[in-house]
Amino acid sequence: MAVRCFAYGSNLDAEQMRRRCPGAREVGEALLSGWSLWFGGPSRLRGGGVLSVRPGSGEVRGVVYELPDEDLERLDRFEGHPHFYERVPVDGAGVYVLRADAHPLRPRAAYLDQVTAAWRGRGFDLAPLQRAAGEGAHAAVFVYGSLKRGLANVRYLDGSTFVRRALTSPDYRLEDLGPFPGMVHGDRSVCGEVHLVDAEVLARLDALERHPQWYRREVIRLHDGVPVESYLYLGGSMAHPQVDAVAKLADERFDRTVSLLSEYLTFPAISCDPEHFDDVRALTARIRDDLEKIGLDNARVCELDGALPLVAAEWLHAGPDKPTVLIYGHLDLQPVKGEPWVTDPHVAVEKEGRLYARGAADDMGGWVSHLAALGAWLDSAGELPCNLKLVIEGEEEIGSPNLERFMDAYPDVFSSDVMVLTDCENPSTEIPGLTVSLRGLTEIELVCEALDADGHSGLWGNMVPDVNLALCTLIARLVDDDGRPRIGLVEVPEDWAKASWDVPLNDAVIHEGAHIIEGVRPLPHRGRSPAEWMWRQPAITVVATTMPTAEVKKNALRMRASATLSVRLAPGQTADEMVSEITRVVTTNPPGGVKVSILREGWDGEGWLYTPKGPAFEAANRAYLKAWGHELVQVGVGGSIPFVALFGRRFGDLPLILNGVMDPRTTAHGPNESMDLSVFRKAIAANVRLYAELGALGTQLVR
Repeated sequence: MAVRCFAYGSNLDAEQMRRRCPGAREVGEALLSGWSLWFGGPSRLRGGGVLSVRPGSGEVRGVVYELPDEDLERLDRFEGHPHFYERVPVDGAGVYVLRADAHPLRPRAAYLDQVTAAWRGRGFDLAPLQRAAGEGAHAAVFVYGSLKRGLANVRYLDGSTFVRRALTSPDYRLEDLGPFPGMVHGDRSVCGEVHLVDAEVLARLDALERHPQWYRREVIRLHDGVPVESYLYLGGSMAHPQVDAVAKLADERFDRTVSLLSEYLTFPAISCDPEHFDDVRALTARIRDDLEKIGLDNARVCELDGALPLVAAEWLHAGPDKPTVLIYGHLDLQPVKGEPWVTDPHVAVEKEGRLYARGAADDMGGWVSHLAALGAWLDSAGELPCNLKLVIEGEEEIGSPNLERFMDAYPDVFSSDVMVLTDCENPSTEIPGLTVSLRGLTEIELVCEALDADGHSGLWGNMVPDVNLALCTLIARLVDDDGRPRIGLVEVPEDWAKASWDVPLNDAVIHEGAHIIEGVRPLPHRGRSPAEWMWRQPAITVVATTMPTAEVKKNALRMRASATLSVRLAPGQTADEMVSEITRVVTTNPPGGVKVSILREGWDGEGWLYTPKGPAFEAANRAYLKAWGHELVQVGVGGSIPFVALFGRRFGDLPLILNGVMDPRTTAHGPNESMDLSVFRKAIAANVRLYAELGALGTQLVR
């Protein structure tokens, strides 16, 4: 039985509605007379207010959908019915309205942008929506200690609206600070109250709590999952007293840093080409000399037989109570031969705010941002706020085949309390990324055989199998009509899948970043976010075949055909599992009865899935929030980075902070690689503050 529902918020977006309710049918636009818009909350998912309607003098524009019963149940779950929204009948259609216990509360910007986009897509007048968004409280705040009603500082809440008593989720604790307690991250729940506050009260509370110097106002979750804002004590991780001066000096030197990076980029340090091995060695020597000039100790080139060298240096004068931070980067480059570069790939060119050159972002910009931060600390403060080691590898672009040998031969180079690994990507130029997952990698050769020798296609065609057609058919068996695997797809946690839609990886970003030509679109979502498809699901790519080319064409049925398949593995998925599934599919009733075999080639790259938790990551968040104006967003990488899996296996008990200076437009490993210079500037500032935040934790708290 079909049921009609009236949509007036983000469900005006037809694509979102299709994801939520695949069987929904749009009936048409409609007006809800005698009702008006308002925002209320706080929402468990959104944090701020969410859009609703209530009886009033006016009308609300919207769209009526017709839904089958199963889709209505699904939509009820999305809307939080009946615990948050109630579905009430109005003029023959169900309308979702907030429960009576919701409070007027302004929406968060991200949610308002989503609703506004849906309205704009329908051509609706935005004035009623904007008017409703400007009404209500500014924030829902959880207060504790002396701010609770009846206690010393309650006057700071004058003008607020008390909502309820509440407990936080069991991720916090109160720390005794003398007269008043401070809430910090821990393993308990904290008792307090939720108040709705306007801008004046919020400013008063910020001043009382010395936000952001002593306390930081951030979003926490209550015991029932509702997100609210509260004040967390910074405690021992408050910034170093000279950090602002150091950051200022690093920023003043930015042009000088870009010039230094440009000098490094003139070295064609291509590690896969023996003709450039001397360039790799020349660059390691240059970097070693520069590390000495900066003021680092024991700068040296580490060698092993049969391996390209790496560079190491250290500064260990902060004392035994300060943590030792390892910075890892790589100096070697991908090849450029045959690629359509617009500029010389080994001459840095600045254009429209980006620096173009092979290695600009992958990975020279990554570790040079640390050189800039280290030099500013040593020149401004005369010291570092933590102990530090630096390792710059020369073989990452060929899979780090000797890195574990270096770890065994030079254990002192790698011993540390926390590791910062560059060479990763940010989801945009405005949002910093913390990489927490990688896909694994395996390669197989899919072989089809039918004849002892090539045969005349005119004499034997239609009675003798064509191995090339059989090969194409078998490859097509492995993927759906979009080209995605039919096999090996994995389940991801529901909360992660839902949150992944908020990652700024929309079709426009993919279209530009992947250089998709006009008239071709990114693949459809099919109910999964782009982030899930690119980071958490397997993928199959044909990287080589023996099929005839124009140069060797002949009218013959070939005796053998093969294709090399690059198989990206979901994090946690093994190569044996995926190859077993592929083998089952291609050897069952092969087309034309051809002989099918699977050959494993080369090495298998491990996937990686990591849960960043603890003080070191909180310190990184503080550093990036100050430098970028945005906390780190947890992201994945669809590629396979062998050194990351190796560090995870060898040092998995340590905090591993993975970041970098790449963004969706970087085109790493391709022609016209570039780095956004605003990202580079913010990365330097974040590094300056990261050392201070980690140093303030001490060796006992850093893990």
